[in-house]
Amino acid sequence: MKKLFKLILNTIPRPLLIRLSYVIRPVLAFFLKGNTFTDL
Repeated sequence: MKKLFKLILNTIPRPLLIRLSYVIRPVLAFFLKGNTFTDL
C-alpha cells in the first residue's frame, strides 16, 4: 500500500495533487467518520 502511494505521489505533479486533495479530503473525512474505522 505504501509503495502504491509513493508511486502516485511521484507520478502526479504536485500542483495537481494539491488541487485533488481539496476534493478528496472532505470525502475521506466523511468515510473515516463512519463506523468502519472506530478501532483506529
